[in-house]
Amino acid sequence: MSTTHLTSNKKTKKHHKKRHARFFHHRSKRGSTPGLVVMPSESTYSREINISVLTFNSTELDEKHVVQIDQIPVPPVDDKIIWLDVNGVKNTEVLNRIGEIYGLHPLALEDVRNVHQRPKVEDYKSNTFAIVRMPILINEELDLEQVSLFWGKNFVISFQEKSDDCFDPVRTRLKNDVKRIKLCNPTYFAYALMDAVVDSYFPLLENYGIILDELEDQVLLNPDPQQVARTHAIKRDLALIRHTIWSQRQAFANLLEFDEIARSELRFFIRDCEDHSFQLIDIIESYRERLNGLTDIYLSSTSNRLNEVMKMLTIIATIFMPLSFISGVYGMNFDRSVSPYNMPELGWYFGYPMAIGLMVVIASTFLLYFWRKGWIADRTHPHQD
Repeated sequence: MSTTHLTSNKKTKKHHKKRHARFFHHRSKRGSTPGLVVMPSESTYSREINISVLTFNSTELDEKHVVQIDQIPVPPVDDKIIWLDVNGVKNTEVLNRIGEIYGLHPLALEDVRNVHQRPKVEDYKSNTFAIVRMPILINEELDLEQVSLFWGKNFVISFQEKSDDCFDPVRTRLKNDVKRIKLCNPTYFAYALMDAVVDSYFPLLENYGIILDELEDQVLLNPDPQQVARTHAIKRDLALIRHTIWSQRQAFANLLEFDEIARSELRFFIRDCEDHSFQLIDIIESYRERLNGLTDIYLSSTSNRLNEVMKMLTIIATIFMPLSFISGVYGMNFDRSVSPYNMPELGWYFGYPMAIGLMVVIASTFLLYFWRKGWIADRTHPHQD
């Protein structure tokens, strides 16, 4: 086995290992106590606190940032709502402290810390816990970041791994809307965050659609093996997105069964999220069909290209067969002095021009015949400038 092949295999294994690590890292050790949030042994994990706190009601809004663990605010006792946006889930002290202040279940905190969870919704009576996955691109590679949400009587808490998110429309609405009547409902506010996550899939899939359009043109005009590899990479991404969205759709369906939502106007908004999830799944299915068609188009284009090459080679070989025969005949070394029948053409004054002219006439006749048959150029489609 060549060194190049070994290097290629190592790079492929490293890529797959890195890819799986994005979705299956930070699992709890086997046999560990359920609900126990433990700091991982890796020293590279940041323990910095980055919490954005927005406290608001229908007329007031206050925003601040928490930089120390003792600055984490308690739930408001008046009509105000507090939103804790926590960036980073590696600091177990912060997680445990927030859990103590807001009465969060230890099993839910464990799910927040171990970011390999599938989308789901849990009702813990005093608060509701939900997990959704937000699509982000890291070095042009797809990553589905886990976003964990808690909401209770007068608070909403969101946990995410990184500072980049899709919540800017909610923040803008919160700051610009003077009344904020609907956002003062914690359940509605949590819905607004989940709706922003669901809507963030549409531009992502739109980008995949543009890539598919480009791939279709490239496969038709200039088939290349790299296009097949790119097609399979997009297939993997779409399969991952489909699996995630399907789980989120089921989570929204479960959320509709909660008494608080089933008996309120919020059920219409949650159904809208569920409908958007169905739309995303339909788009993904259509893209997957196009990707399967791309593979067939590539194979057909490659086969047609090979047929054209073989046809041209056959035409060239057919033209040169009589020419080779003529040159072979006149290349025989017969002694003309022995017999007058030993290639008398060699004694002609114009023997060489006659042989070359015969070759040109035969080649031209073949080319004219192939052209009239349409084997060299497609005469049914005239050239367009």
